[in-house]
Amino acid sequence: MYRKLALLTWLLLAITHAHGASAYLQLGGWSKHFQNDQSYNESHNTAGFEVEFDTQTKSTYGLLFTTFENSHWASSRQVAVSAKRCYQPFAFSKGCLGFTAGFIDGYQKINEGNFFPVLIPKLNFEYRKVGVDFLCVPAVHSSASFCAVQGRVKMGRL
Repeated sequence: MYRKLALLTWLLLAITHAHGASAYLQLGGWSKHFQNDQSYNESHNTAGFEVEFDTQTKSTYGLLFTTFENSHWASSRQVAVSAKRCYQPFAFSKGCLGFTAGFIDGYQKINEGNFFPVLIPKLNFEYRKVGVDFLCVPAVHSSASFCAVQGRVKMGRL
């Protein structure tokens, strides 16, 4: 498994280097669930990276790989693509609205813990090299609806 992930990471970095991209480290992760009938984990220990491909327009797309402790205290992995439309009112900050579409595993009640598809709307703000992602997810299958915040640090251009 780790050899495949290492090979995929190497290929991803090679492709992004050829096309010009920025790398981000994803850290943290806190949520608020809206169902009060269960006890949910609200701190998610997220770690991962995102590579955003530069475009000549305000639109950006990227690839995202993360691992986190989900709302049911189990390990989850996410592999996704992202697309967003950004606005930069100042040279040192920007705001983006978009979505992440991909696959997540680790939720035992959804597909018996195996990977299942997700579509997550996302709002992103950046100031210089640090940023924050806000996302809200409606209840799907047997999962609860929630809103979350996650930190990100720009590692630089590839």
